[in-house]
Amino acid sequence: MDTAQIWNIVSLVLLLAGLAGTVLPILPGTLLSLAGLLIFQYLGSGGISVWVIISLGIFAGASILLSYTLPLKQSTKYGGSTFGKWGGILGAILFFLIPVLPFGLLFGMFIGIFIGEFLYYKQDFGKAVQALKGAAIGFLLSSLVNLCLAILMIIVVLFKLTF
Repeated sequence: MDTAQIWNIVSLVLLLAGLAGTVLPILPGTLLSLAGLLIFQYLGSGGISVWVIISLGIFAGASILLSYTLPLKQSTKYGGSTFGKWGGILGAILFFLIPVLPFGLLFGMFIGIFIGEFLYYKQDFGKAVQALKGAAIGFLLSSLVNLCLAILMIIVVLFKLTF
């Protein structure tokens, strides 16, 4: 087994971990997938077009950005206020800096949105839950985008390994 084959295996492991990370918020799925793709290209068998690498890198950056902005945007669409947005941002930062749970960033954002909306709407539980519902839908949509991107990266590498 030569070094390119070893790097191909490392690349596939990272791609699969990235796929798992799209549904498990504890793993940085898109970054792991992108790392697997780049390792395959530059240390493994390679042969992927530079334009494909650049395109997937741009999509990965956009996907990461969506992961953090889409839940807040959807929260607003479901009646969320600026208090909820700021609560989500502060909650995500706080739970990231003080890792209470393995999914701290995600839970911090949801808890922050809920508390912000609860305070804004003068303790109206229903409106706070509605904004939280929007954030959950946004999270699921961004996870779906990340999942599709991870699958696409795996297909590109498997195609190059096979043909």
